[in-house]
Amino acid sequence: MGYVGGYVGSVTGCLNYPFFFWMRDTIFNNKDMTNIRNYYNEWAHNLNPDKLNYMANFVDNHDNARTLSWGGDWGDKIKHYKTVHVMALTSVGIPIVYYGAEQYFSGGNDPQNR
Repeated sequence: MGYVGGYVGSVTGCLNYPFFFWMRDTIFNNKDMTNIRNYYNEWAHNLNPDKLNYMANFVDNHDNARTLSWGGDWGDKIKHYKTVHVMALTSVGIPIVYYGAEQYFSGGNDPQNR
């Protein structure tokens, strides 16, 4: 968070990789939801909370294997996938929905993630 947060201000927006990894870990590993509160508390220690508005929240992008390509039961993955998208759309920041998410694209690493 300190690394990514250091760019806020010098550029107008940043991809929120901490959000990506934190939400994925919390939702897909069925961790206690207080972990999400911990995420925002951690940001409060690393960045002025007002600057979270300039962070772009995402679940999938062209640099990572698509979320639905990870192992596990398809039904559980869809349920978790919808949850992390709701988090990205409703959390503080700029929501990003990568094309194909609405069709449940499940491609793995590059180039299958495109």
